[in-house]
Amino acid sequence: MTRIQAALVHLSISLLIGGIAFSLLYFVYYPQPYFQISGADRLVMILLAVDVVLGPLLTLAVFRSGKRGMKFDLWVIAALQLSALVYGLHIMWAARPVFIVAVSERYNLAFAHDFREEDLAKAKPEFQLPLFGPKLVGAVVPSNSEERMRLLDSAMEEGRDIEYFPQYFVAYDVAFAADFTKNARSSDYLKEKGVKVTQDFRYLPLRGRFGDGALELGTDNRPKDLHLVDPW
Repeated sequence: MTRIQAALVHLSISLLIGGIAFSLLYFVYYPQPYFQISGADRLVMILLAVDVVLGPLLTLAVFRSGKRGMKFDLWVIAALQLSALVYGLHIMWAARPVFIVAVSERYNLAFAHDFREEDLAKAKPEFQLPLFGPKLVGAVVPSNSEERMRLLDSAMEEGRDIEYFPQYFVAYDVAFAADFTKNARSSDYLKEKGVKVTQDFRYLPLRGRFGDGALELGTDNRPKDLHLVDPW
């Protein structure tokens, strides 16, 4: 086998593994339509660049048929490549979107790694971090002035608002949804901003990590579809 053939074989294997990893992230942990607004597209490009490109390039650089210790070299390259992939997948799993939180006339997308154990310990079992998400919930600002001040300090100093305090989460039931969505906007506002809209609908803004969007509301007052808006 020539050096180029070895690199092509390695590239084929890397593409297969990379495709499986991409499918896991795209369909399971960062399901559409939240893949782009979560910033997963940027992270995946970096992850796949390391996994798909670096490994075959190293094989191309070191491979020589009949070279003593060649198998060991290839095993080291494969181990390094696999370690980088596993580490990258772990980071993306830890940063996955877990909740769509309805609060203050908008939806906020909340991510797993920004929650703290002490706050999760105060939350009800149904509001623990889901393995597969994001899960739709509501949030009610506490009436206690001390707790409200804590939320304000957290938002201003750390950027962690009420969507990262699951002890204030409530089920997104019909009554809450109807009250929350009374401030929904018309898609005419999006048209004025130059967003291409194929049909009229009601929506509320969604704040993501890498951009904002418009969450279309269905007749049941639940999010139906996400329209990306960049710039907002």
